[in-house]
Amino acid sequence: MSLGEHLGGGTTITRGLWHLNGSSADSSGNGNNGTDTAITYSLANGKFGQGGSFNGTTSCSVIANAASLRPAGNFTISAWVNCSSANVLMVFQSFELSATSKYYGIALYINAGKVVVFSGKGTGLVAGTDYQAITGNTSVNNSVWHNVIGVWDGSYLRVYVDGKSDATAVAWANAAVYTTNNFINLGKQQYTFDKTPGYYSTAFYAGKMDEVIVEGVAWTPVQVQKYFTFAKGRFGII
Repeated sequence: MSLGEHLGGGTTITRGLWHLNGSSADSSGNGNNGTDTAITYSLANGKFGQGGSFNGTTSCSVIANAASLRPAGNFTISAWVNCSSANVLMVFQSFELSATSKYYGIALYINAGKVVVFSGKGTGLVAGTDYQAITGNTSVNNSVWHNVIGVWDGSYLRVYVDGKSDATAVAWANAAVYTTNNFINLGKQQYTFDKTPGYYSTAFYAGKMDEVIVEGVAWTPVQVQKYFTFAKGRFGII
């Protein structure tokens, strides 16, 4: 483990690793590099070296058609965030515009109540049958760095904040299935109002972000705690 960024290694475990050290280049080996819009990189905006500042109106990074980021089973999404806005803040989102889905797939975001939400839109199109979300309890919109994590273990969605479980696990029966038309957003929310591709709303993250990780395994509570503890011990995170 280097710099406390991730637990696994290799392209089959770590699917995406964005250090945000001057760009949204992917360090996982999968080539999932992002295309940036209006992200300001600096040491002042990062927790581990440089990080990105997102302006809340246009800032985002988009990774297109990433097969390695379409989880076929267990997965984990982790990021470090520092924000204060009361608006919905999208950290990570997989968005689908195919003829069969047309909704977002996976999303890790901070809602208007200032807590972390991890949600999934699955295989169907009937409202209420395939969407599921888990909402945390810890306020993270307080201009302090927090580690936020969403985990899907094949059966349940889980959310963690700063190394600790932050909500009761929520079952997700109809897990997400992605096609070649999906893309990944860092810092940008897209959501379709109906089932017509191209007709969607957008919203943007406002704040700092660092060390975004997607892994093709479900981190256990012990692994989550070890990740946060390692970073805390090495870098003096409060």
